[in-house]
Order: sequence, then C-alpha cells, then structure tokens
Amino acid sequence: MMPVRPVDCAASPALASSASVRSCWATIEELRPAHPALRLTLDHADGSGPRRHGEKRAFKNNFAKPRGKSRFWAHAPSDLKWIAVALPLLLVVVVYSFSAKKPNNPAGESAMASTATAPAAAGSGQPWIKANAIQRFIMRRAGVRLFDDFRGGLGAWQGNDGWAKTWRYGDATFVQPGDLALLSSSLGLSDYTLTFLGQIERRSLNWVFRAKDAGNYYAMRIAVTRTGPLPEAVLVRTVVLNGREREVKTLPIPFPVQADTLYLVRTEVRGNDFTTYIQNQIVDHFTDTRIKSGGVGFYSPRGDRALLRWVEVSHQYDYLGRLCALLSPYGVQSLPAD
Repeated sequence: MMPVRPVDCAASPALASSASVRSCWATIEELRPAHPALRLTLDHADGSGPRRHGEKRAFKNNFAKPRGKSRFWAHAPSDLKWIAVALPLLLVVVVYSFSAKKPNNPAGESAMASTATAPAAAGSGQPWIKANAIQRFIMRRAGVRLFDDFRGGLGAWQGNDGWAKTWRYGDATFVQPGDLALLSSSLGLSDYTLTFLGQIERRSLNWVFRAKDAGNYYAMRIAVTRTGPLPEAVLVRTVVLNGREREVKTLPIPFPVQADTLYLVRTEVRGNDFTTYIQNQIVDHFTDTRIKSGGVGFYSPRGDRALLRWVEVSHQYDYLGRLCALLSPYGVQSLPAD
C-alpha cells in the first residue's frame, strides 16, 4: 500500500481555501489536527431560536397589535358572526318599535274622526305601523322549546278530574301514563315537533297531538300484535272529535320490533301535514284540516302499560328563533294572520 501523507497547505493554497475541515499541516513533520468550523448561534432560552437584526423592534410592534381579537374573529363560527352583526341591528329596531307611539289626536278632533282616519294612516306606512309589523315578525319567528323529564313532578300537565291519580312513577324516573294528560304550555301552539323516548311494558304506547282539549285531538299508538321472542307491532292512527273516534287506520311498522325496546318517536306537525318517525325512520304521513291548533299529551288505555323517559316540543329553535325569543316581550301565543 502507498503511504498517505497530509497535504501541505503552503504548497497547495487552492486546496487550503477550498475546505475548512481538511487535515492540513504547516509541514509534514508537524502534527496539527484540524478543528471543524463552529456554526452555533446563541439561544435565548425562550424557544424563539436566534434573533435577527431588528427583531426586537418587530417584536414590540407585534406585541402592540391586538392579535387575539382578530384571531378569535377569524376562527369564530359563522353563526356567531351573524348573530354578532344582527343583534345590534335588532336591538335598535326593537327599542325603536316599542318606543314609537302613535301620535295623539290634534286638539278639537273627536274619537270618531280619529277612528275614521285610522285606515288611511295604516295605508300611508307610518312608523308605528311598521314597528307593529316588526313586533309581529319577532313574535312569529321566536323559537319554542318545551322539555320535561318528569323529575319535577307532573305540575306542567293537565287533564280531567282525577287524572293525576292514574299516573305513576317507575324506576329511574320513568313515568307510567294513565288517563289522558296534556302538556299545558303546548296548548296554544299550531306547528311544532314532538319528540319523546318511551317503552312498551304491556300492549301499547299512546300519544296525542293537536289536542284542543281532552275530546278533540289526533292520536297515535304503537300496538304490539304478537309477543314472544319475535314480537310484531303496528302503528294505529285515530282522529277523535267531540270525544268520539272518527277514523281508525292501521299501518305496518317497516322494521323488526324487539322486546324491551326504547322507542325514539318524533311527530312533525306542519300546517295540515303530519309526519311520524320511529327510530328515525318515517312510518306515517297524512293530511287533515279538521283541527288547526292544539298541544301534545299521553295516555294508556286500561290494561295497557307504557313508560316515558322525557318529552320535548320544539319549533323554530335555531339561532334566529332563539334570538327572537329573547327579544319577544310576550310568551308563546297565537297571532291572527296578517
């Protein structure tokens, strides 16, 4: 093998300038190990790494800017942005609408004259007429949500005399319906969505909607037609007018039924259309014009037994509906058509 000799830096200036980590001695006899060039920079121990020239000034400028608010607004949900923009405008409109008063009659005018000129004023688009329309829109668009899990008793329900004695509590705050009872706060509603969680203990699970009173309503029931390891059930729809059943229609349930099942039931009431879902599957849709408004309720015929866990009645319960409900000065009520 040929012996390897180190390069003479003085003899090879080009080689000396081309590499910084190369073994280089002044003479062959002299032993001088080469050291690599250090490229370490000062760390400021704050995780920021090396700072460039003028970084301190830029840091001060960035610190002075309110970046937190802009970052929050950039990542905020679109619904929250919409509410933040619309809320001040609605507040101004509401304050103006409730503070605007119809001007008093001029001196010397009689009440008959002011009554005669009222239709003309209504057609002229006066501010108080517009304010009244805004109030009506807010009340009509207000969201509704009624919820009861029966933990606080049955004070929110009403029925015929002695109905409360037929209702009983089971295990885990389940309630067992008896005679027909209606949710009092829902009686003034027309359109809504009824959702509840219930279980059939014996034979059927029954509920009503658009109930004007205890004798006028639409009724539906899940009735078990065959028991055993493979039970079968049907959906029965009934129209009750003046305490009498006018129509009874039986519909099949398009999915297998299992014993000890908790049923999630949803009935949507929209104008003259009524749609029912069981376990998020549509099972019935019909149209009827005989009962225009009314609330919800539950009952169990004698010999039947069912359990209810919770009940919810909602309508227009979105962001705009909740905002209008907050601004509405009145409770839930029916308004005449415009």
